[in-house]
Amino acid sequence: MGRNVYYSRCETFSQSALTRWTRSGSFFCIDYVTNESYSRNLVSFTVYRWQYGVYTESLSSFESDEDFPHSILSSEDDSSDEEDFSSVRQWCKIDSSSPAPSRFSFISDVGMKACVTNISDPLEYFELFLTDEIVNHIVTETNIFAAENLNNFKSKEYTQTHHWSETNANELRVFFATLILQGIITKPTVRIYWSKRKLIETPSFSNLMSSRRFDLIMQFIHFDRNENTDSSHPQPKLKKIWIILNYLQKKFSEVYTPEQDICIDESILLYKGRLSWNQYLPLKRARFGIKMFMLCESHSGYVWSIIIYVGKGTDVSEESKECSFSTQVVLTLSKPLLNKGYCLTTDNYYNSPEFGEILLKSKTDFFGTLRHNRKDLPKELKTEKLKKGDLLAYQTAETRGDSGALTKNWFDSIPNRSELQEAINMVVLICPNCL
Repeated sequence: MGRNVYYSRCETFSQSALTRWTRSGSFFCIDYVTNESYSRNLVSFTVYRWQYGVYTESLSSFESDEDFPHSILSSEDDSSDEEDFSSVRQWCKIDSSSPAPSRFSFISDVGMKACVTNISDPLEYFELFLTDEIVNHIVTETNIFAAENLNNFKSKEYTQTHHWSETNANELRVFFATLILQGIITKPTVRIYWSKRKLIETPSFSNLMSSRRFDLIMQFIHFDRNENTDSSHPQPKLKKIWIILNYLQKKFSEVYTPEQDICIDESILLYKGRLSWNQYLPLKRARFGIKMFMLCESHSGYVWSIIIYVGKGTDVSEESKECSFSTQVVLTLSKPLLNKGYCLTTDNYYNSPEFGEILLKSKTDFFGTLRHNRKDLPKELKTEKLKKGDLLAYQTAETRGDSGALTKNWFDSIPNRSELQEAINMVVLICPNCL
C-alpha cells in the first residue's frame, strides 16, 4: 500500500487530523469504523504510520496544566457513575484538535559492539556467539558424559556406542554446521541425509561427517553435568542448558545494541517430545513446542533477549512480581533498555493501561493492539454504535502526574464474516510520544 493511497483514505474519515492529540500525561481511546471490508492491512499500515511518522507537521507539548486547551474536552461523560471508572483513570470524551507531544529523546548507542575483520564472512559473525570458550566447554562436558555412560551401562558389542571416541572443538564445529545445513535442506528423516540413493543423495553431509559419528555426538552431546546442580538452582527445569542459555543471552546483548524501534512477542520452538511445559498454539506455524518470549529489533529481527516459558517458575524479574505475568515478561526482557527512549511494539497479550503507565514512567514509547475487555478502559468502546467513518476518542484525566499514553481503537465490521468479527475487533494502545 503506497503512501498516496493511505493519505486518500485518511481524507475519507469524518475526523482526519489523526496526528493531533492532547498533552503528555493522558491516555486516549479512539474508536472508528473504516471503509474497508477487512481490517488487517489497514491496521498494520496505520501502525507503520505512527511508528515512522508519515505526517511531518511540527508537534508540541504543554508545559503546564494551564496551557492545555480544556475546551476540547466534552463534559457529557463527566456524569458517568463512579463505579464505571473505579480506578484513577477518569475518561473524558475529546476531539482530535490538539497537537501531540514529541517522542522521548533517544540516548542509546546503537549498532555493532564487536569487531569483525571481514564483514562479508558469515563465519566471523557466527563465532561472535559460538566462541572458543563455549565450544571447549561443550567438548569437555560431552566427553565426560560419554565416558560416564560407557562405564556405567554395559551395552552389547554390536551397538554403535562401542565406536565412540572423544570429540574435539573442530569436530564439534562441523557437527553444528551439519545441524545448520539440515535446517536449510529439509528432509523427512535424519537418516535420509546420508542416503546413497541417486534420487535423494546429498553428498555434502557424507563429506562433512559420517552418519554413525553424527549419531554418536547427537547421543552424547552435553552442556552441564548433573552434579553441578542443586536445589537452589534458579531454573531447575532448564538446568541442562542453563549455562549455554545464559552465555548466549550475554553475547546477544554484548555484540549488538538494537535501534530505537523494538518489539516483544512469543515464538514456538518445534518440539513434540514429553515435556511438562510443552505448549500448543494452533495459530503458530509450529503448533507444538517450547514457548519463548523474545525481544527483537523491529527492522532487522535481531534477537536481543529471550525468556523460555516453563510454566510456574519462569525466569522473570522479582522487582515486578506485583504486576501481571505478561508485564513481568516485558519488564524483564527490556530492563537494560528502559529510560533510553526506545519505542516498543507489543500485541494484545501484553498491553493494558497499567502496562502503559509503567513503560512511560521508564521513558519508553510503546504501541500495539489492546483487548476491549482490559481493565480501566471506558465502556463506551464496546457499547456505542458507530457508522462508517466515525471517530470516537477518550482521554484520561491527569490525576497523579504520570506520563501519559494514547489509546486508539479500531472497530471494523466485516460483512458476511461474522465468525471473524470478534477476532478482528481491536484497540491500539499508543504513547503520544510515538507520533
